[in-house]
Amino acid sequence: MPNRTLNRLAAILLLSVSASAQIFNGPGYVGPGPLHRVRLEAGDPRLESLRAADAIAREDDYGAFRHLALDETKLGGREGLLALGLELRDQETIVGFNDAAFDTYDSASVRA
Repeated sequence: MPNRTLNRLAAILLLSVSASAQIFNGPGYVGPGPLHRVRLEAGDPRLESLRAADAIAREDDYGAFRHLALDETKLGGREGLLALGLELRDQETIVGFNDAAFDTYDSASVRA
């Protein structure tokens, strides 16, 4: 009997991890931590206001657009970040590995 129980538990764990990876890897996902990824087109006037607020934790310039990691704590919290009307792209920080999802902006997720 113990093997049967162990097999059931293993199956449930694999199904839940796989479902978690699918939930995290889609548009609309907002990561649990204070850093959030956005993409701004070249010349977007919001870039300067984000710099002035010291809200950019990381900036990658690809010429036609920039990927930014924004610190919500510098923008008045999550509500302040969402009020900017930016399209969050937190799903781009998710890495799948052996049916598990790791949010690279969430140190607890990576550490696990």
